[in-house]
Amino acid sequence: MKKVKLKKKGKLERKLILSMTLIFLFILISTVVTIVWDNFEECVADIKNGLPTDAAFLSMYVPSLAEDQGQDTSYMTIEELRKMNSAQGEQIDSWLENGTDEKYYDYCDNLKSLMGQLKITDIFIYKAERDENGELLNDMVIVLDLPVSTETSFQLGQHFGATKAFKTVKKVYETGEATIYDESAAYNDSGFIILAFAPIYYSDGSVCAVLGTEVSMSIILEQVISGNIFVLMNTAINFWLFGIIILIFIRKIIVKPVGILSNHMREFVSDEGTLTFTPVTEIHTKDEIEQIADDYNALAERIVNYTKNLAVKTSEEERLRVDLDVASQIRSVVSTEPTYPAFPERSDLDLCESLKHTVYNKCSFCNYFFTDNNRLFMVIGESLGNNLASMIFSILAISHIKSFAKMGFDPYKIAVETNNQLCSTEKTDRGLTVAAIIADVDLKTGAMRYVNAGMPPMLIKRPGENFGLDKADLSFSLGQMRGVTFEQKTLQLYQGSTVLMTSFGVSEMVDEKGQKYGFDRLIEVVNRTSGNAFDLNETVREIDKALDDFRGEAPITIDTAVLGFRYFG
Repeated sequence: MKKVKLKKKGKLERKLILSMTLIFLFILISTVVTIVWDNFEECVADIKNGLPTDAAFLSMYVPSLAEDQGQDTSYMTIEELRKMNSAQGEQIDSWLENGTDEKYYDYCDNLKSLMGQLKITDIFIYKAERDENGELLNDMVIVLDLPVSTETSFQLGQHFGATKAFKTVKKVYETGEATIYDESAAYNDSGFIILAFAPIYYSDGSVCAVLGTEVSMSIILEQVISGNIFVLMNTAINFWLFGIIILIFIRKIIVKPVGILSNHMREFVSDEGTLTFTPVTEIHTKDEIEQIADDYNALAERIVNYTKNLAVKTSEEERLRVDLDVASQIRSVVSTEPTYPAFPERSDLDLCESLKHTVYNKCSFCNYFFTDNNRLFMVIGESLGNNLASMIFSILAISHIKSFAKMGFDPYKIAVETNNQLCSTEKTDRGLTVAAIIADVDLKTGAMRYVNAGMPPMLIKRPGENFGLDKADLSFSLGQMRGVTFEQKTLQLYQGSTVLMTSFGVSEMVDEKGQKYGFDRLIEVVNRTSGNAFDLNETVREIDKALDDFRGEAPITIDTAVLGFRYFG
């Protein structure tokens, strides 16, 4: 047997890889942001708790007029510095009046050395102006400004003017205590910053000026990232390894089996002259994909046997009989076995189907199953070719539809993916397409989502109303053109709502005079019957009887398929 080669990466695999990559990137970024943000908030809280103390400590380093210049002050406590520096305010007033001196520059150098140790980005000293009544004005006079990374643009005695932190500055003047800037956030040219102020006293204990300390966002982020670099790297590596494992797992259990099955089907359909059949033996997933492969093997074997037997058939009547027999076997694969009630254990729905007429050049199908306990999936369709390949094509269509439905895809997504898969199949007959209505119903809410891909419009009956035609626009059939998008509609069902889906064989049925049955007759029959019949089965069987009566002795030229659904909620 000829060995089927699987392409290295099909479109389904590429889409899965892209989707999983985007999902893992989103989760990874969210996790990293959460880790950084949590630690950022903790770091900000620590800085806010400690910054007033640092500001108070630094304020004690302002030299006093009475300071002993020969004494080392670098290791003194705040209390010791305060006792020694009893005239700091007087020293500041001296600088403002007489200008800078050697002590001023030594003080600036000392503060510069402490800024790096305390992770502070700026230190400045303001002295607030007062009015004639001694009240503080929001007009700050600069004593010094020491940004860590740039040169200051402020000079001794220069007016800074009004400041947004005046409320906090005034509080420091009034209480004599170091205080954090009481707004939730502050901004300057460095971006987000945290500020704290501490008092500088006169020898009599009154407040002369305030010393401000600033910590910028860059310092905070640097501390957070440096403190969590191992956690962040470990998180990224774990996500990467987990994503690789998941992608390998999905490729093994879904992508590879589907690709193998698709290649076998493509080979079988494209070789129409000899119908070479290579059984699928490589799939052992023990799930629906393996079941589809087994169904394909059984169907392909029947078709090959039929083709071999057909060569020895000379009678046209015998050939037609065998064709009908093959069509019946195909129907058993692509359609759910007609039973009523379809789900006797369920009291929230009524469902009935009919596949009464079938001929060689058509292949109608119906299928329905639960994708979960409260979501019912339904599909009705027919191939639109005019040879045996149309039967095989319908097998490909329903196999893809069922597979994508059980993967949890929405109806429009099922239609898009099935259409692309069918368009990738090599076919000599460009008219070989499949029309289908793909729908699912949420039995909890009554919301029905559906796509009509080239089928006749549905008949819809709401409680207290008669049947009417669905006004949704028709779209392309499946397998007609790659890249087609399909519009998904939503229909809200209420208790007692009924939906009838039909193939072209119902409205296009012709009688002995060549007249078409049409939708008017169909609507008249279902409205008359539904008013007298409770079971949906009676309505569907009445449609079959009405079609037989209308056709009379005219030959069957087109399939009829009916799928009815009633929602009880």
